[in-house]
Amino acid sequence: MWKYIKEKYDIPDEAKQWVFELVCSAWRKYKSQLKTNHFKAYENDELRMENRPVDVPESHFKDLLKYWNSDPHKKMSKTNTENRNRLKCPHTAGRTPFSLIREEKKKEISDTLDTLSSKDIFVTTRKRKLGRIYKSSYDNTISKIAEMERIQST
Repeated sequence: MWKYIKEKYDIPDEAKQWVFELVCSAWRKYKSQLKTNHFKAYENDELRMENRPVDVPESHFKDLLKYWNSDPHKKMSKTNTENRNRLKCPHTAGRTPFSLIREEKKKEISDTLDTLSSKDIFVTTRKRKLGRIYKSSYDNTISKIAEMERIQST
C-alpha cells in the first residue's frame, strides 16, 4: 500500500506512520458509516440489499450482511456496547490526545505561577460545553470535579 501511495503522492518516508494512521482512521469511519447507514437503518436483509451502497459490490455486501448477522459478531457488538455504557466518567476530548491537552493547558497557565495538576487535566477532559449534558453519569463527574476543587482549595 505504501508503494501505491508513494507513486500517487509526493510524500516523504518520514510521514509513513502518519499516512497509515490517517488511512486506518478513514477506513474505520467508513466501516462505521456503512453499518449505520446500510445495516442498522433497515430491518431485514432484503431491504438492506435493495439499499446497498453503490460502491460495494453485491457479493461483498452479501458477505458483510452474513458477518453482521453472525452470532459471534452480534455477541462482540453487544459486549462492546455494554462496556462503553459502563464508563463512569467518560472524557470529552474525542480523539485529541491528553498529551496535547496538557501542553495547551501549560501554555495557558505559563503566565501565572500555577502548576498543572492531574485534577486540571481531569476537569479539562471531562467538562462539557454549556447545554451538552447527554449522559446520566455526568452528575457523578460534576460531583467529582467539585470534590477535587474543594480539596485543592483547602
